[in-house]
Amino acid sequence: MKRKILQLTLMGLFTFLTVSLSAQRGKEPTFDLTKAIDYMKAISYETNQISQDMMSYISAAAHSRRAKKIEKRRKEVVGTIFQAARKVKRMPDFQGDGSYRDAALQYLEVRYRVMNEDYAQIVDMEELAQESYDGMEAYLLMKEKVDEKLDAAFLEFKEGQRQFASDNNITLVDGEKDRLDIAMEKTGRVNKYNNQVYLIYWKSRIEEKHLWRAVKAGDLSAMEQRKNSMLQFSQEGLVKLQELGGFDGDKGLIIACGKALRFFESHAMNDVDKLQEFFLSKEQFENVKKAYDNKRSSDRTQEDVDRYNNALKKYNAGIDTYNSIVASTNKGRSAAVNGYNDASDKFRNRHTPRYK
Repeated sequence: MKRKILQLTLMGLFTFLTVSLSAQRGKEPTFDLTKAIDYMKAISYETNQISQDMMSYISAAAHSRRAKKIEKRRKEVVGTIFQAARKVKRMPDFQGDGSYRDAALQYLEVRYRVMNEDYAQIVDMEELAQESYDGMEAYLLMKEKVDEKLDAAFLEFKEGQRQFASDNNITLVDGEKDRLDIAMEKTGRVNKYNNQVYLIYWKSRIEEKHLWRAVKAGDLSAMEQRKNSMLQFSQEGLVKLQELGGFDGDKGLIIACGKALRFFESHAMNDVDKLQEFFLSKEQFENVKKAYDNKRSSDRTQEDVDRYNNALKKYNAGIDTYNSIVASTNKGRSAAVNGYNDASDKFRNRHTPRYK
């Protein structure tokens, strides 16, 4: 007697099983776990629900600028993964072989650790990432490593699925990817590109933030260091943007990033030296004033008076220059930063698949 061969699309297996069963959350189907195809359906039902939850969370994260805003959703996903893992763990071996169930359980456990530990760490890293380039790079790298961990776990699970199908005469035929696979693949590409551009932008942006901390502290040495770094990074960044190019023909993000970098470049080239001159004139005036005040009025010479007046005049002119630079810098920075953030939001909204 010929043995029956079942053919299922490998990449579309999760969606096929869910649709064919008309399964909705809260209305779980019944499976005959003594039959190989039902055994696969039972496992796929649980893993598919988690895949959808994960994609929903990743989609929400991509469309939100701050990870903390979707922390509640992350915790909900952690709970659903935990419940799915418990159900799979309670499943019996199939004809004395528990390898496929164990592969599915291991896959769910990886997802649980990622959502419960790795993403929690990502949320904790978010604030520190705002303070340095290295911190931001580590933060974004952590996100990419998490994606790689999930991909590796899925490949191992898929291999267990293939082996179970082979052992039980179920033929899995590679075919067109389902909606969930396409969405996750596209999201990965979008995130990687967005991170590349953001690091180019952030390398100059963080230097500008540190520059103004040095300005407020009147630290001339730190101002010089930050100026030189900001100039170098903005010019290098403009070159990198040209090499990177657009995303699927969309150049909106790199155009906005380029505008921001040109602001940082101009600020470093044209403004910082004037700010340093102001602090030098301030220091000079304070020294002259101290010497002037330490003399009794009867002991002050005309030269003392002239030196004091000239220092005061230079200092007052420096104040005007300083205030003018602060005003123009605030305006330019606002345009650069808001322009980049708006472009980033539009880029993610335009290219990241929305998945409910």
